[in-house]
Amino acid sequence: SDEEVTTALVQYWGTLGDSIYSLYMAITGGQDWGDLVAPLKSDIHIMLVPLFVAYIAFALLCMMNIITGLFLDQALRTAKRERDSYMIRTLQSLFDSADFDHNDRITWEEFERLAATPSMRYVFEQIDLSHEEASTLFKLLDTNHRGKINRDEFRSGCNSLRGPAKALDIAFLKKELDRIVTRSAQQSKLLKQHVKYTRELLPILFELKSSLLSKAPC
Repeated sequence: SDEEVTTALVQYWGTLGDSIYSLYMAITGGQDWGDLVAPLKSDIHIMLVPLFVAYIAFALLCMMNIITGLFLDQALRTAKRERDSYMIRTLQSLFDSADFDHNDRITWEEFERLAATPSMRYVFEQIDLSHEEASTLFKLLDTNHRGKINRDEFRSGCNSLRGPAKALDIAFLKKELDRIVTRSAQQSKLLKQHVKYTRELLPILFELKSSLLSKAPC
């Protein structure tokens, strides 16, 4: 009846607070949204129906996307933590198995034998390398150019190279650039020392020249 429709209109949409509460119930299942839109259709205007339907569709899609995104993000973060943890444990175990003399160092010969093992092949797959590139990886990990890599260099180096295959090239170029910068700094320091010595020597040479000229016979 008209009285029931008017009562429902006042109950659900009589005030701003009632309207917000009704909209909230419509998307959370607190009230069937067909009952909520009926008084709007009968007493206000039928064009409110498609607007209400659009609101329901938009709200539900947003909620579904947000909830799905939160669960997916959490799942991806958990999976990444588990992969990182497994990778670190694997690297620790590989280093211990390759360090035959237990000096906390791995030589190229030990690393070469390690590269042929299935576990190390798994590490190569994680950093998108083939085991034929073991020598390049060893040179990259050997930051001090000693021909040996320690536990931290092995663990942090392999773990940081996980990602695209070009990451190895970038890391290798960075290492070469750092080496060039270091060498340039050393050469610049040496050049400054030579310039300093030359400046100190010039007055002595001029004085010696003047002395020799003054003693020379006319």
